[in-house]
Amino acid sequence: GVATLGASTIRTDDVGANDVAALYGICEAALPGPNDPPLADMTPKQRSRRESQLERTWEALTEWLIAHPSDEERSASATHRGQFGTTALHLLCKLPDPPVDVVRGIISCEKDVASWQDSNGWIPLHHACANGASREVLGLLCEAYPGGRVTQDKRRRTSLHFAFFRGQVKGGTSKGGRSFAEGGTIGSKRALFGCEGQGGDDGGEDEMAGIVALLGDTGAARLPDENGMLPLHYGKFGLLRIAHSVPRGPDR
Repeated sequence: GVATLGASTIRTDDVGANDVAALYGICEAALPGPNDPPLADMTPKQRSRRESQLERTWEALTEWLIAHPSDEERSASATHRGQFGTTALHLLCKLPDPPVDVVRGIISCEKDVASWQDSNGWIPLHHACANGASREVLGLLCEAYPGGRVTQDKRRRTSLHFAFFRGQVKGGTSKGGRSFAEGGTIGSKRALFGCEGQGGDDGGEDEMAGIVALLGDTGAARLPDENGMLPLHYGKFGLLRIAHSVPRGPDR
């Protein structure tokens, strides 16, 4: 059979039940294509299709976990590295709002993977912050690897730097797309606080406050990136971009 998700296709008869790349393949197939718009910019039909694809991904990952109870097999699959040194957990954290139980299940396959850096120096927590994962998911990643809150990538950025632009991509970081953390741009207050789909701006700001508390009480707030910018500078930069983008009324 063929399962199509995003711009990728997995032939289920090509990926055997014992193939260590199968878990990675499920996550990779769900990444949006480089030309796919963010979820917030999709038409209702596109959004519905994308949400259905993601639901099928969560179901496929749950089914995989049920079908593979062996600790040895789970560990081998969870530690498989693909493109750019990523694992299934890295890719799962690149997807929008992954369910807590699915993330918990993948972490349980091999907890140490939460500390692994990809070719950009990103651990799964970096990806989760940049792509709008829930505070509960971020908490699971921090529990699995407490040191992740102060882990810096190759450009010396922590997850807290990325958190100020959580939700900006909202459809998940694509294979070729870029979030602000990777050099893209930010467009709105809702993007800055990750408010899309969370019941309004107030709820999103409460969520953001909780995330800052989770990530910032370890000294991460005082760690500058390669340009000397603290996480707070990223937040102020986003708010300035928003302020300048708001249409001004006529002078009085």
